[in-house]
Amino acid sequence: MRLGLILIALLLAPLAVRAAECPAPPAEMRRIHMDLLAHDRNAAAREGIRRPGHGLDDCITCHVVRDAGGAAVDATNPRHFCTSCHVKVAVSVDCFSCHRATPVEAAR
Repeated sequence: MRLGLILIALLLAPLAVRAAECPAPPAEMRRIHMDLLAHDRNAAAREGIRRPGHGLDDCITCHVVRDAGGAAVDATNPRHFCTSCHVKVAVSVDCFSCHRATPVEAAR
């Protein structure tokens, strides 16, 4: 079953979305994204320094994956941008116990 979820996640994982707007190229982001997120978290929480475009909410907004109905999938869905890779490497995603796993949708 787990192998099936991994295969589904790999097949449905979004390609590098808006890679030009990421803080680093995709290969580097795969290796260091947690360090970048932790650094920005510490700077924001401890020093009040916020860098526009570098927060977790910016990542989620840019890399959103939508279901067939157009709604953003959350982190429990194997297609979610973060979950798709974290399942593959057997690493838990604990960011979303506090943070939104979907972008804030504009009022229609």
